[in-house]
Amino acid sequence: MRERWLRALPALIGLLLFIGALEVLRRELHAVTWPALSADVRGIPGVQLFVALLMTWIIGWTASEAEGWVREFVTYMASVSHLDSFSKGTLELKDVVYFLSIITLGLFATNRAVEAHRWS
Repeated sequence: MRERWLRALPALIGLLLFIGALEVLRRELHAVTWPALSADVRGIPGVQLFVALLMTWIIGWTASEAEGWVREFVTYMASVSHLDSFSKGTLELKDVVYFLSIITLGLFATNRAVEAHRWS
């Protein structure tokens, strides 16, 4: 029983990191687009989360059209490629750093957007 949990632990960590990154992206979209959106759309956080999730998959789709270093860069930026290692049961440092950097940069950008909105 314990071995099953040890094999599932990287997948759970990856899922939590992915959810954290999506939540930060949702908050950034909310902070940036708050004045521009109507009250109907602002009240639906699920729509904003869906848009953030869709953006991560669209980035991955564009990798198939690119070539060379652009393809490698776009593939690295797509969150789907970083979830693969977690789903296989391996915990790679590059994937953890990827999600933690998205969370950190997203929180910083959200803070800046809220501060800019507060002073305008």
